[in-house]
Amino acid sequence: MKTVKKLSVLLIMLATYGAFGQNNFKAHLFDIKMVSDNVSRYSEPKISPDGTKILTSRNRDTLIYIDIEQNIEVNLSTTPGNGRFSQYNWLDNNQIYYYKSSENNSIIEIELGRIKLNPFQIEIDTIQKRKRNSSNNLGRVPFLRQGKYNVYFNTKSDKVYRKIDDKEIEITHEKGTYFGLLVSNNEDRIIIAKNDGRNYNYDFNGSGEYFVASQGIVSAWSPNDKYLLYFDSTGGEDGVEYLSELYICTSDGKEHQQLTSTSYLREFYPDWSKNSDKVAFIDNKTYQIYISTILIE
Repeated sequence: MKTVKKLSVLLIMLATYGAFGQNNFKAHLFDIKMVSDNVSRYSEPKISPDGTKILTSRNRDTLIYIDIEQNIEVNLSTTPGNGRFSQYNWLDNNQIYYYKSSENNSIIEIELGRIKLNPFQIEIDTIQKRKRNSSNNLGRVPFLRQGKYNVYFNTKSDKVYRKIDDKEIEITHEKGTYFGLLVSNNEDRIIIAKNDGRNYNYDFNGSGEYFVASQGIVSAWSPNDKYLLYFDSTGGEDGVEYLSELYICTSDGKEHQQLTSTSYLREFYPDWSKNSDKVAFIDNKTYQIYISTILIE
């Protein structure tokens, strides 16, 4: 990999006064640097709990992790190019879960697997593998959490469900088009995006209670579940430049702050390390991955 490129500190230390009004907190991003190779096309980054590695896919068909401290990429795919890694995440600092799918002659093959990063070798275990005809709509859009399909959107009932053992719990009591399900670290709340451009914070126990958290797309909880990271895009039509910036808000949606203000980066999909102050995101212009440190006062 090329030497890590450090950017000059971005103009990010924005005052908490502005479009969102006065806040009781002030957040800063600093020490932003590129950690990818500046050549390949990467996907959404998932940062390890200790903030030392970034899980991503290269060209969608090769699962890798970037060791930030050693400045190397480690290939995790046994068969690069065979399928698309649509979901992946960390269970802990040394275990990864992934969801991969491929289609051949109208047959879709789905694979759920676990990868263990041992000191001297990488172990890949296939947990589940199945095939179905592409015309057979199962009615479920699963969202991977800790290697299980325990949260999903049912396309037939137009609702979101949580499954515990054999019990199905209805999270959204009203019909809608939902996506981007994001469960809190304490597993008591879930952020659900809706096609009205808003993100809703729902009770994860099925009471149906919810409130609006933010606009844009929420992609990470803070380690203590007090804050949410999201990105919001503007422009892209009628000659207006397409821009995207990062934002932070309290998880109750009452206080918001813009984190970045850049024209040369189009920040997407921020991810917050569960046990550290590290935040990773992808630049949607170049599809390169950046890491930064977040400070909240």
